[in-house]
Amino acid sequence: RWDLENGPQNQIDNKHCWVYIVKGESIYTPTALIAQGEVESMGTLVDHTISGPALRLLGAEVGDMIVLVGHRKTAVEEPDTPLAPLVLCATIDRLNENHEIESDNWDDVTPNQIPRVSVKATIAAQAKRNQPATYNLSLSDIDLNAWKVFICPLGDQEPLDNAPNKQGVTALDGHVMLVPPNGDHPYIMIAGYSLGGSPDSGFPVHPNPIPAGSSDGNAMIFFYDQRKGTKNDDDQNSGSSPAMVPQRHVCCRPLDYADMDVKRQWLRRGGFNPTQTKETIAFDQYRIVVTTNYLASEDEGVELTIPDGLDLEFQPHPEKRAQPRSYTFGLTSNLPLTPLRPSEEQAADREATQKAHDFLPTLVLYYDNQTDEADQRKLLLARYDRAANSWTALPTVLPGKSVVALSLNADTAPGLFPQGQEPLRTEYFRLFLVPE
Repeated sequence: RWDLENGPQNQIDNKHCWVYIVKGESIYTPTALIAQGEVESMGTLVDHTISGPALRLLGAEVGDMIVLVGHRKTAVEEPDTPLAPLVLCATIDRLNENHEIESDNWDDVTPNQIPRVSVKATIAAQAKRNQPATYNLSLSDIDLNAWKVFICPLGDQEPLDNAPNKQGVTALDGHVMLVPPNGDHPYIMIAGYSLGGSPDSGFPVHPNPIPAGSSDGNAMIFFYDQRKGTKNDDDQNSGSSPAMVPQRHVCCRPLDYADMDVKRQWLRRGGFNPTQTKETIAFDQYRIVVTTNYLASEDEGVELTIPDGLDLEFQPHPEKRAQPRSYTFGLTSNLPLTPLRPSEEQAADREATQKAHDFLPTLVLYYDNQTDEADQRKLLLARYDRAANSWTALPTVLPGKSVVALSLNADTAPGLFPQGQEPLRTEYFRLFLVPE
């Protein structure tokens, strides 16, 4: 148990505090990482039976380290103060008579420079009868000379390895822990990742063929198969009665995701002729990973650039700076999203795209009520521009309370929609409050 009233709660905000247990002789040589969750969402683990409110720490033992990842409390109590990252670490020195942990010292181990972390997944083996699919994970955008990297799949019982990749993983969720290569400058960085994608088959087929998003649900990616509920060419001649054809997102017949025909038609500009190949990509081949970077300081891409011509319903203040208002979410895909959203040029080429469909890839982010109540400030979604080392505002849609939506395409997420021979890249997104 961890007594919330006797911990460092005067420093860190419970609404943005993620709890971890790290096992090992020191933080530089961890052997296991046990994620406990966010303090605010751990209500079912709060125990009021003995003394004050306390959290049950799963798998914790004397000698383990407890790590808190979040933001400083003073930063969120004052609306005009930017989010300030904070990482605290303490060794569990002993237990008292109420089985509550006691630690003599809490150390501030916040990195001076906070990197952006993203996880990419590829399929190692498809699922078979009584055997789950396995995946190979790798990290991008990490300086391996500055960090020791530990990939920690959820429930993995193997000792942690210092490596930027991990083979044969079955769990879809996990964390990445970064520590310095030596003990000169103690600091810790932890990010969560969640792997999404379609199963090998399913019936009835749901309208979102490639479900993906962050493990906490703050970021979700939606696709929409507009062919559902309508007759395709095969069904028009099947002799089925119109009354027998479902009309609301249900297919006329069982469909296997692996059989869905999505043509490779995205390399036309690079000399690739889509009319001369029958190679297909099935939905079940896509694996999209969302990495949640809990630590994201104001100095990470200092400026928010608002492009000329961006249609806004307000006038940004010329002197006041925009403030970050969310975690940083990294999106990766093992395959280009280009065939799922043909460009205008491709759509104009009727012969080349006669079987292509627009699956309307959309990113949805949730934000808290405190953000919604901000005075004289408007919410904008932005992507990180590597070349400019800044954040660029994007066309932001607010379809309802606490929800922001973004259409993903070659303009808003170019790294996921490579043109020609360009490589796939991670795209980072974040919410900002812009003063009027």
